[in-house]
Amino acid sequence: MAKSFENCGGPHDLSSAHSASSWESKSTTCAERAVIRYLTEVPSRHRGKALLHVGIGNGALFAATGSGLRSFTGITISRPELDQFQRTFNNAANAHVILANKHDERTFASIGEGFDLIVDVNLKSFACCETHFMGTMLYFAQSLRPRGQVLTAQSGLDFGWGGNTATAYTPGADPDPRLSAQRILGAAELANLSVDLGLTLQRVRVPGTFECNAETLWILEKA
Repeated sequence: MAKSFENCGGPHDLSSAHSASSWESKSTTCAERAVIRYLTEVPSRHRGKALLHVGIGNGALFAATGSGLRSFTGITISRPELDQFQRTFNNAANAHVILANKHDERTFASIGEGFDLIVDVNLKSFACCETHFMGTMLYFAQSLRPRGQVLTAQSGLDFGWGGNTATAYTPGADPDPRLSAQRILGAAELANLSVDLGLTLQRVRVPGTFECNAETLWILEKA
């Protein structure tokens, strides 16, 4: 019988097992490509903004938008991702990247607040439990500036981590693949969540490319 997903009993400390290699050497995901396309096709969507990127991956988002941002804060639980970002962008004065678990409230103060944009294409996909997922979403909403936005992707809403512990994964997350369905948020639940958080919800369709299918982006905005 799979464990309850309601509360994992954490927060749990980040260890070397959780901070293993992840996306630093992989191609940019289609979800992140869609976010990059959306933010760069109208430069005012990111220029002069303070952006929090949750899961820095191979650094493609900062490479595409960093020169126009007022500030970039990136977080990852993968030490290799952090190391590669620091090697690649070591002269970027507006970038601050840290090793942090978004589902651990003890890290919120070090991540900061006052963001105009929060990019997280996998809001719930790797959550350790419902309790800490909701804590993260409350933090996101509270850390936005007025008219600030959270950007996420439909493909991320439809994905739930199936327990692959060979790459970086959230401390406290049960690897039992039967729990993967609990990490699928879906558009309907996102809509309910936006109401609970007092955020408006907008749907944006990003056309496909030769490499990627069309993607739906969801934008949660603070009044």
